[in-house]
Amino acid sequence: MPVFKRKNLFGKPIEKLDVVNKVINVSRISFKKDKNNTLIKLGSGKIGDVYLGTVYFKYGTKRQVAIKKYKYDISKDIPLYNKIISDLSSIKLPKDPKYPNRKETTLLPKMCFLKIKNKSGVEECVQITPAYIKNGKSKFLSNNEFLGFNEKEMVWILSEIAKKGYDPYDLVAQFKNNESLIPIDLDILVETYKHKGLLKGEEKINNLLYSLAKVSEIGLFGGFGDLYTYNKMCDILIQMNPSYKKIINKNRKSVFNKNKEDLINSSF
Repeated sequence: MPVFKRKNLFGKPIEKLDVVNKVINVSRISFKKDKNNTLIKLGSGKIGDVYLGTVYFKYGTKRQVAIKKYKYDISKDIPLYNKIISDLSSIKLPKDPKYPNRKETTLLPKMCFLKIKNKSGVEECVQITPAYIKNGKSKFLSNNEFLGFNEKEMVWILSEIAKKGYDPYDLVAQFKNNESLIPIDLDILVETYKHKGLLKGEEKINNLLYSLAKVSEIGLFGGFGDLYTYNKMCDILIQMNPSYKKIINKNRKSVFNKNKEDLINSSF
């Protein structure tokens, strides 16, 4: 079982939005700016941009956070985001025997959605997550970039999410300076859920295997290098879930034949 070193970064929980979008413990949030009075951007993507900020609690404390501003209105999807947060928050990290007294930590870092008013006075929903930064910059690699990641950790994270019925692809991020991974981006889960609902039976395993294949493709340089990483993660998955063996072996035989065909065709 993989060993996780991540700590719980919030001293007290941020309450999720309730049905009338009122927050119990948060008084306000603010965006941080650099010396040029420009918002500090930690990352960007097709769906939204992430900025450095601060959340202020009503009981007097504050925490540095990452604030994701969306490029479109997500208010209708907030109940679904909160359902996914609740489902994935039930997944607990394996205990590290080196630290027997460390408090139990969830796989998903603490996060919530708040309503704020933008410069035009229009309300919008933003996502609040821990700020994983160093010297004002994100500690994560770029989107969908994985280099020398911990295969056991990757397989465990993706398989636990798949067991909940969600498509685990494009969910995790890797830290720049080590092999550790963390699930942080829920947007793809929301989109796939809206199209497919919760996955069931073999569909869970097949989507998990597809995610492992895509991670292998991204993590290495192509050809049989990808296949080696994929097979290694399949072996790890079988060790963790022996009942998956028949489906996994059928799938990777198909993947091998496809890779072999592509390699032969590319040589002409």
